[in-house]
Amino acid sequence: MLTRRTLILAKTEVTEGTDALPTAALNALLVSNCTVTPQSELLNRDLYLQTLSPLGTVTGVYWGEMSFDTELRGIGSVPVASAPLREDPIFLACGLSASYGAGSAVYKPFSDFASFVSSATIYAYLDGLLHVMVGVRGNMQMAGTVGQYGKFTWTLSGAVGTITYPAPAMPMAGEGIRDAALPSPTYQAFSIKPPALLGAATNLIGGTECIQALNFNMNNTVSRRDCMGAASGIAGFMVTARAPGGTVNPEAVPRSAASGVGPSTNDYWGKWRNNIGGPITFHAGNVVGNQIDWSMPNSQFNRIGYGDRNGIRTFEIEYAANATTSAGDDEVQIAYK
Repeated sequence: MLTRRTLILAKTEVTEGTDALPTAALNALLVSNCTVTPQSELLNRDLYLQTLSPLGTVTGVYWGEMSFDTELRGIGSVPVASAPLREDPIFLACGLSASYGAGSAVYKPFSDFASFVSSATIYAYLDGLLHVMVGVRGNMQMAGTVGQYGKFTWTLSGAVGTITYPAPAMPMAGEGIRDAALPSPTYQAFSIKPPALLGAATNLIGGTECIQALNFNMNNTVSRRDCMGAASGIAGFMVTARAPGGTVNPEAVPRSAASGVGPSTNDYWGKWRNNIGGPITFHAGNVVGNQIDWSMPNSQFNRIGYGDRNGIRTFEIEYAANATTSAGDDEVQIAYK
């Protein structure tokens, strides 16, 4: 069983917690750095006996966790509702949904999980073994570094079906972990390469100093839905809170542009101390169908420290992405163009 012979399929569920039956032809994702981690609660039998020998454990509730990376890239054309990103099910599972316009598909957070089903079914083929997770939700992170292409990291949790012993001779629906040959996938826009972050104009609440890396984290709180009627004791997972933000590292500059030292356009310290909000943005790519605009319209600097980059002093900033309007659900916007 070879590590690189791994295939991930993702599909939005029609009924939360019910296998959406993703296929290799329609739902295969291009991923890297994939880990699959079965989890369980072990119940000790803490009985008083004449001996100190343990009596073993009982497996209580069990579930699955998974993480993998995908590329920050387009699909060669502007996504539309009838032909969305293959990653759309995991965006939804992490609390972001798309709105489609003439020239872009824009992902924003949402809060009303009761309005539509956003959970996903994930199949993870590990060169002979298939792990199935349903009722999946999770968290999204993005890492952008100069000269590299941007990457998403998805951390997902889901319910797992029955695991019988001994293993059935034939693969059975409902088995959470079962034998299955690796199918032949069809990927979306396989030939499109992600744009390197070069010429990616940035805005740091008015500042334009050189940055080397910008990272983002949705910081979702993912809560387990315990259910005695479920085979594993878990019906699925739910996003119950979020606190989006991240880190960024511009070159350090004096507070005043009038100092004549460097190109400073931003009083980082004054804006930190006085809780001044504003946009943090960057742009990747310059070809239609493979461009991404990343915008956090009402960010603020939470902490500022110092670092060193090749002998040049930097600010090491932690920022928060806050609601822009009273309606909310607009603290981050990811536009595919």
